[in-house]
Amino acid sequence: MPETSTAHTPRTDPDEQTSVDVLVVGGGIAGLRTAAELRAGGFAGSILLVGAETDSPYDRTTLSVSALDTGFAPPDLAEQGLGNLTELDVTWWPGSRARHASSLDDGADVEIVRPGPAVVTVRAGRVVAASGARAVAPPWPGALTLRSAADRERLRAAIRPGARLVIVGAGWIGTEIASVAAAAGATVTVVEAGDRPLRSVPRALGERAREWFAESGVGLLTGTGVGSVSGDDGDHVVTLTDGRTVGADVVLAALGTRPETDWLPENVRRTAAGHVVVDGGGRAAGGPRWLWAVGDAAAIEDGAEPVPGAHWEGALHHPAGVAASILGAEVPARPANYVFSEAFGHDIAVVGDPVGEPAIERDDDAGVTWLWTDSGRRLEAGATIDHPRDVPVLKRALAAGARPDVDLTAAADPAVRLRGVFR
Repeated sequence: MPETSTAHTPRTDPDEQTSVDVLVVGGGIAGLRTAAELRAGGFAGSILLVGAETDSPYDRTTLSVSALDTGFAPPDLAEQGLGNLTELDVTWWPGSRARHASSLDDGADVEIVRPGPAVVTVRAGRVVAASGARAVAPPWPGALTLRSAADRERLRAAIRPGARLVIVGAGWIGTEIASVAAAAGATVTVVEAGDRPLRSVPRALGERAREWFAESGVGLLTGTGVGSVSGDDGDHVVTLTDGRTVGADVVLAALGTRPETDWLPENVRRTAAGHVVVDGGGRAAGGPRWLWAVGDAAAIEDGAEPVPGAHWEGALHHPAGVAASILGAEVPARPANYVFSEAFGHDIAVVGDPVGEPAIERDDDAGVTWLWTDSGRRLEAGATIDHPRDVPVLKRALAAGARPDVDLTAAADPAVRLRGVFR
């Protein structure tokens, strides 16, 4: 787990302030980048950053792909150049969480539970909910989840070569953990209620991933769920909804996440999952006027359905819009949504928001790139497996809302460089 370097240890004394100009709830990358973007925009007021974990802000995306590495510490975001709390003059309260917020005429009172425990009421002119998300809690005793560095340590300690690991859910986390656990010598079974792994990405990509499970000796049981888990720690019996049973030493619930927004007032507009609905600058749609949200806590109102702002790229880039909105500046265009992963020795990337079947499949010996277009042959999205040089091309093509025309004849020929198929 990351240590707090003396080179960027911020002040933590809660008695120094009970009121701030901007309160940022959430000590991950979205919260840190919001503070950094505010300072970059010239904001000179006071900023308080509250984080539930005791570690300084770190790169959460590394937790699953490095889940079983001994001696691994998630990279400190300050060391990655993404924000030094001391240099930014940001007050940092680790091990603290927001409990309740109430509206005032000119801001909000937010109750913060600090270590001790002690409750401090912080009066803030503006509040940014960068509070992230929590892993969906499994209903089975003894099952593990993976969301924090502490979760990763528990998982690493539990999985040994030869251990029987049952993973419930074949999304990003379930697939990544299956990959590293199988490589470490565990016997892995993945249970997925849907008809394929990686259901949140296009079917073509999920079907390719299905082959990787089989090639790596990972059991993939689709179209069924978990009815119950019985037995003692280290000797579980997992009973599936179709009646089959699977023995397990370790059960990992990879059931997705839910936004940590319960501390906000009830009248804040949310999605069914709990994301705060925001405009393009991260401001809460419909109020209250003091509230912005970003990262896993937010869903951007974009067309018919709000789009969750999760994943690394959203947490990295959307804070620039939040800071601009708070400062009354022009909100920059958002980059295209971008998701990446590594599993079973393959690099996966999705750029944009693909829907339905792809218009083009560019398959060669190295990997594959898919393109989605609208009826007018304008690019809507792309996805790749093991074609890393195509990823920046897709990101540039879809930057700032651009949707270039696609030469479908050229695009169908994998010998033509991808950058040459856009007009």
